[in-house]
Amino acid sequence: MKIGLALGGGSSKGLAHIGVLQVLQEENIPISFICGTSMGAVIGAIYSLYPDAYLIKTKAEKVLSSDTFKDIGFSVFSNKDNNLFERITTFIKQKYSYGKFFLRPSIVDKTKIEKLLEKIFNKKRFEDTIIPLGVAAIDIVTGNDLILNEGYILPAVLASIAIPGLFPSVEKDGCLLVDGGATQNLPIRALKKMGADVVIASNVSSPLKNCTVYKTGLDINFRVDEIVKHRLFKLELSKADVIISPNVKDVHWADYKRIDFCIQKGRDATIQALPEIRRKMRRSIFYRIKRALFNK
Repeated sequence: MKIGLALGGGSSKGLAHIGVLQVLQEENIPISFICGTSMGAVIGAIYSLYPDAYLIKTKAEKVLSSDTFKDIGFSVFSNKDNNLFERITTFIKQKYSYGKFFLRPSIVDKTKIEKLLEKIFNKKRFEDTIIPLGVAAIDIVTGNDLILNEGYILPAVLASIAIPGLFPSVEKDGCLLVDGGATQNLPIRALKKMGADVVIASNVSSPLKNCTVYKTGLDINFRVDEIVKHRLFKLELSKADVIISPNVKDVHWADYKRIDFCIQKGRDATIQALPEIRRKMRRSIFYRIKRALFNK
């Protein structure tokens, strides 16, 4: 029996995946494949190379406390007193001139985000992973979903975290790659194709909230886009065998100071899901034996 683990995007909320991995590791639940999107790609890639969930926490704390991470300026976005547009405006004023913003494809410099992650992944390739890994991205040239699983890991992860407009897109083999979260925030189907019998999904996405106030046409446009993404996400999520949902809905997507809180919520949700995980594992083994005995 082969278990696939899907780790969803969610920026800082994705730190809860560390807690999920800790409990699965403690319970000796074997992971045969990992596929991740955005922050899920980062954590999944680290775990696939170094299958020690406690080591991931150490690496994450080191990265989050680094001057390079602080220089990116996520703290501006985590200010809850202003709306998103005002936070982005403040960020632009602090980091760049308006002219550069409208002439550049992303707010954050490519060199900054590369420097942040290159020490973790260095020259590691997908072939170096102990657990087979897939990384989700979107090619905005063709509109196709991609699962990256060959070559160097660093550019694949950079593509998967490339939030459009915020982080730079990645050019690869004629494709222009960005964050896969819009269409495959939990790459469950990809894990089935990789050979997983049971897929566990770690979902840190917030549910779609009711919204009644729209001041501009742009607000309405963003809302429709949000609804479409949510429906695509629900369709993909329905294909998981077990869903682990850490309660991190109150964590701001740019608040990386709550790592311990997120990890604990990941642990809590996984412990709660353990009976269902074991049921699905037993059922999968039963069906495999049945097929082997009766050739069905």
